[in-house]
Amino acid sequence: MKPKRTFVWAGFGAALFLIALATGLAMAALRQLAPPIFQSILEMISDHILYILIPVALIIFAAIFLFEALFQRFIFPIYKLTEEISLINSANPSHRVSIRGNRPCRELAKTINQWADMYQTLENSVEDKISYSNEKLENERNILASVISELSEGIVICTAQGQTLLFNKRAKQFLESASGSSPEKKRSGLIGLGRPIFEVIDKNLIIHALEEIGEKMGKKASDITAAFMATGRDNELFRVETVPILKLKNRLSGFILVIYDMAAQLEKDKRLSALFQSFRRDIRASIASVRSAIEVILEYPEMDEQRLGRFSDIIKSEFKVINQKLDSEILEYSHLFHNQRKLVPMPAASLLASVKQKLKGKMEMVSEVNSRQECWIQIDTYTMILALLSIMDHVKNEIGIRAFHWVVEERGRFVNLDVFWRGSPVTIEKLRQWEERPLAFNDESILLTLNEIMGYHEGKIWPYSLKPGNEKAYLRIVLPLAKVPHRDASEGAPVFYEGRPEFYDFDLFNQPGQTRELGDIPLTRLNFTVFDTETTGLDPMGGDEIISIGAFRIVNSRILKTDYFDQLIDPRRPMSWESVKIHGIYPETLVGKPVICDVLPRFSQFVGETILIAHNAAFDMKMLQMKEKATGIKFINPTLDTMLLSIVIHPAQDQHNLEAIAERLGVCIVGRHTALGDALATGELFLKMIPLLEKMGIHTLKDAMTASKKTYYSRVDYFR
Repeated sequence: MKPKRTFVWAGFGAALFLIALATGLAMAALRQLAPPIFQSILEMISDHILYILIPVALIIFAAIFLFEALFQRFIFPIYKLTEEISLINSANPSHRVSIRGNRPCRELAKTINQWADMYQTLENSVEDKISYSNEKLENERNILASVISELSEGIVICTAQGQTLLFNKRAKQFLESASGSSPEKKRSGLIGLGRPIFEVIDKNLIIHALEEIGEKMGKKASDITAAFMATGRDNELFRVETVPILKLKNRLSGFILVIYDMAAQLEKDKRLSALFQSFRRDIRASIASVRSAIEVILEYPEMDEQRLGRFSDIIKSEFKVINQKLDSEILEYSHLFHNQRKLVPMPAASLLASVKQKLKGKMEMVSEVNSRQECWIQIDTYTMILALLSIMDHVKNEIGIRAFHWVVEERGRFVNLDVFWRGSPVTIEKLRQWEERPLAFNDESILLTLNEIMGYHEGKIWPYSLKPGNEKAYLRIVLPLAKVPHRDASEGAPVFYEGRPEFYDFDLFNQPGQTRELGDIPLTRLNFTVFDTETTGLDPMGGDEIISIGAFRIVNSRILKTDYFDQLIDPRRPMSWESVKIHGIYPETLVGKPVICDVLPRFSQFVGETILIAHNAAFDMKMLQMKEKATGIKFINPTLDTMLLSIVIHPAQDQHNLEAIAERLGVCIVGRHTALGDALATGELFLKMIPLLEKMGIHTLKDAMTASKKTYYSRVDYFR
């Protein structure tokens, strides 16, 4: 209840109390008179009760008006003065107190305004000094941000829980779908500050890389990075190097993903390989021609011996040079081709040990590993492990085998990984079918086929069976032999930090995980989506439709103005001129725009699991709820309303529309009655409200929702 109402009711109660007290005293005095006189007075009162009640009512109303006047002159200015002083101390230092009341209150307001002027002058001076001191640092930040933004590699920096802290344009190009992509090739995720990286890169890939880093750290290896292959937009292939960000005592605080475009490189390699194969065929054809010429010359020895010898020496010499050059080119090409892909060196026995562990844990399959010598191979660990697990899964399901025996053996320039079992062999036709299927194992899968993975590693798979009657069969996986790596200790070093890093926003390192109750998380540490809708009218139940949705994300108490949603929508119904005059969106502008059934799934994806914020949110949420059946999209996100929060913060104020709140809090609204403009203004107002709520003891989401529910307006279905 507002202070004014409380005071008026107090006046009303006081008047009734005084009347009741006067009546009681009068009755007590009358009872002291003789009974005949007392009876006569009562009869007189009864006959003239109306004339008595009218003065009593006038006294009550006079008391109420008196208390109202006292409230307006002495009490209400104090309440308003308190709220306006709070504004100066927090959200809007440029605000000045304007009080209409008694002279002492006006003098106090004047003194407060003078103090506020002095305080703002001092604050501006301090801010100027701070701004000057930070100018050099800001320039360095901008230089670093520009360098990262223009790198040819994609850069994504994440917390240990996978929340995105930083990414550059190249990473966004890699990971997000192109607008012209076909629907079946589009990825479902978006990359943005505060969003989980697992929306755009398979979570299993990153977890595997972090586990590999943990194992290397446990072994105190010099190189504690990990790499894997993944697919991005339009299923393009890229390679990701994972570098840990460590606090002191080697505690993982986050990780950096460095993304390299492999699709273009592989296509280039393919063309280079075809070109070189053609070159080699041409050279061999030339050699054959030279050899044939020599044979002809030798067949007719009547040629002059001196000339024949000289000609013969020239041909033999050129033939030797061509062969030497051919051999050197093949060797150089092989080395270049292998190094371009930057596969990770790994002992073959270690690879099979990982496969053995996963087979036992996920498939209850028994396997043994016998390595006759230490053989190193270069692989992408995740895809190769998934390839081997996929092969074993096929053998188990289609042949019925649950026990295997691995043998690792070096053969020249290659390493043989032989997997033996007792039972039927795999036919070459069956193996070719397996090679053409996308890799999948339990809940892990990638779009690449087994054949593509083996081709990427320059490997082959062949089926074999032992002598008849032995009932033993095996598969041979052949991979190129790699040299034992001798890498510099500084290469691939982890990134350490002490205190706050000097670029971008890294406060998300301290964001809570999913283990804490959402309602107990402080407002300053939550991620929000502030949104607004424009509609054909004000009656959701009567068929009015959404014609525009605008939204921004708020991460770490900061509006991300580059991470926004803005979409006009074809309502496929007439629109009143009154609504056009408000939002300025003409019907012809909406012709050909997407319909609501196409827009809401994308908006739901943009919102994710954030907290929704809107001004007069009940109306916007009602418009969204009316489309649940048609679209199958249901917004169950917790919602905060800036109108209700304003009532909580300033109960003595009469106006709580967007313009009034913006004027109080010192926010300039740009693009009023456009969905994106109103969403931006609502977000700025909400950020201004957070410190005001904290002063009232409202810190968490649960606190804010509880306070909002206590306001009168929260019980109304919707407003506009």
